[in-house]
Amino acid sequence: MQEHIKRYHPLGTKTLVMMVLKRSAVFLLFLPILFVGVFFLGYVPESLLNVTANAMLIYVAFLIIAALLALALGWLEYARYWIFVDDRDVKIARGLIATEQIGIPYRRIQDVKIKRSLVDQLFGVSNVVITMLGPGENEPSAFGQEEDEIILPALDKKIALEIQDIVLKKAQVEQVHILGR
Repeated sequence: MQEHIKRYHPLGTKTLVMMVLKRSAVFLLFLPILFVGVFFLGYVPESLLNVTANAMLIYVAFLIIAALLALALGWLEYARYWIFVDDRDVKIARGLIATEQIGIPYRRIQDVKIKRSLVDQLFGVSNVVITMLGPGENEPSAFGQEEDEIILPALDKKIALEIQDIVLKKAQVEQVHILGR
């Protein structure tokens, strides 16, 4: 019986949230300064109140632009990230403007692990780490190392487990097929 394999794995809405949060560092760092400024607004002399209010409006505009930019870049990163699983390999396409496409043949996959930090556990996401064997004699290494790793970041836990299961099964089938020659 042939196992049904999805060719495209959607990343999930949790991945979108994590990608936007990752891009929101500037906004999140500068937001507390606004609250401190509002708190100390009562201590500003009346002669400087007009200048202070204008400076705070400019600062709020800066924060809004930073938040919108983080949202746009996070969404663009999410929209341009694709995971394809087919009969011969795993393909990953990613990138903000220029797209990088990586193909990983099952014969080179050594292990597929799921890693979850505390933040990942709070949001219910997982990072899938695909470890590949080093290149053969005539094959150049994709990253100039003996062992390469590809990390699929912040996938919904269910999607990460599904990808791990499919890839490990296909990698074992391919390894058995190669050994059986």
